[in-house]
Parts: sequence; C-alpha cells; structure tokens
Amino acid sequence: MNSFVKTRNNYIYQIVVFFLIVLLSACGKDQDCNQEKFSMLQPAAEQGDADSQNALGYHYEYGICVSRDFSEAAKWYQSAAEQGHANAQKVLGFLYAGGMGIKQDHAAALYWFNEAALQGHPEAQFSLAVAYYRGIGTEQDLNIAAQWFEKSATQGFARGQYNLARMNEKGIGMAPDIIQAYKWYYLADLQGYAKAGKALNRLETTISPRQKQEAIKLAEQQSSSARVEPESEFNTETGSK
Repeated sequence: MNSFVKTRNNYIYQIVVFFLIVLLSACGKDQDCNQEKFSMLQPAAEQGDADSQNALGYHYEYGICVSRDFSEAAKWYQSAAEQGHANAQKVLGFLYAGGMGIKQDHAAALYWFNEAALQGHPEAQFSLAVAYYRGIGTEQDLNIAAQWFEKSATQGFARGQYNLARMNEKGIGMAPDIIQAYKWYYLADLQGYAKAGKALNRLETTISPRQKQEAIKLAEQQSSSARVEPESEFNTETGSK
C-alpha cells in the first residue's frame, strides 16, 4: 500500500472511530443509575473480579452513577481485558483506536481486537477485519480481512455479513462469487441492514433465477445455524464502493 493511501485510510479511520465513540457515549446518558448495584462494583473490581471491572468500566464510559470519565473507563477495561474478558478487550481496542481516555495506539487496538476475536466475539472479529482491510495498525491483508469478516458473519453480525458480501461481489481478497454475495446480503437484509437491501436490488440485474434460488437456500441454512448478536453503534466499515 503506498504512503498516500495509507495516510488517507488512517485519516478516515480516525474520524469514523472518533464520531462513533462520541455517539456511543451519548447513548449512555439515558441509562438509569442503580446506586445499590453500583456501590458493590468498586470493591469487587478492586478485588480482581473481571466482570465487575468490565461493568465499572462501562459505568465510567457512559457516565452512569458517575461523571463520564474515559480514563477511568480505560483503566478498568484494561484490568478486565488482561484477565481475558472478551467484551473488555473489544471496548479497550476501540478506546485505543480512538485515543479516548488513553493514548491512541493502533497496534494496541489491533492486539485487543485480536484477543477478543480469538475468543469468538463477533464485533471484535468484525473490527479486526476492518483493521486488516484498511491496513490500520498492521499491513493491509485482504485475505485475512475476508477470513475475519466471515467469522463475524457466520455468527449473525450484520455488518460482517454486508462487508463479506461486498468482498464476494467485487472479488476482493477472494474470487468473485455472486451466489455467496447474494447470500450474505440477503442475511444482512433480514436483520434490517439498509445497505444490504439496496445491494440486493442491484444484484437482481445480474444474478440468474437459479443462482438466486441457490443463494437463498444457502442463506436459510446459514440462518438456522447462526446466533444473531446485537450490534452496538461502535463500528466501522470497509468503505468499499
């Protein structure tokens, strides 16, 4: 990847991550404080309970029962992440990527996304795929990006499904496959992902009836075996056209 493209990708990635962090943080303002439960978190977190550390990080991240403090959030997420807590690892990756409460470090973000992804966290798998797709914190590797998008997609993560479909459609990091593209767009569309619906309409002009029937059959088989994960707003996409 030449230096201009890499600089552009870094710039786009940083802007997207920053605004998504701000949006996610704002969402937490509407959440109610349970003071009784909160009062039990700090002692448990200080005693090393990873779930409590993750929950305490969440309270500081969203400003629930306390003033919002990304530094404190990062501190507690880090403690939980170092104990192998997958969600804390994923969120810590985002905080490193956006430089929120902690010095921006794309290599550290990649490390924590990878740790959570290896535990099967679909959103972390998606985020790791984006990093490899864009070459952020690592060298660009479209083959590895495709592998992680697929792991996320097979768990029912709509953004993973959409981006995997784009790569299948365009032959990015793999051979073009209109059946697989339609399948993954179809699954993302079932979850209400608007861009997937538009993509399906576009493919209607090129896919044959037989191919479409096969793609839908594969999608139905996949849907019956996948567990659908709720998605946060804390995501980026490949930006492919």
